[in-house]
Amino acid sequence: MPRPRDTSAEIWSRQLDVYRAMGPDGRLRRAVQLSEDVKNLARDGIRHAHPDWPESRVETELVRRLFGPAASHADSA
Repeated sequence: MPRPRDTSAEIWSRQLDVYRAMGPDGRLRRAVQLSEDVKNLARDGIRHAHPDWPESRVETELVRRLFGPAASHADSA
């Protein structure tokens, strides 16, 4: 995994040590949490852009953004 350009070599080395210490289960839990965090941020952005939308429409838009337009219409097929 390449070092991010905005991260020093020392900090990147420490971060990798933390990931290694987590073990596979800990890294998986962290990845799932980060994924949930990103989806929540996306929902918040959709709600901010469309405050009048019901929650069902927000979720449909989230699915569209994550998986493309075909996925957001799967129920209507």
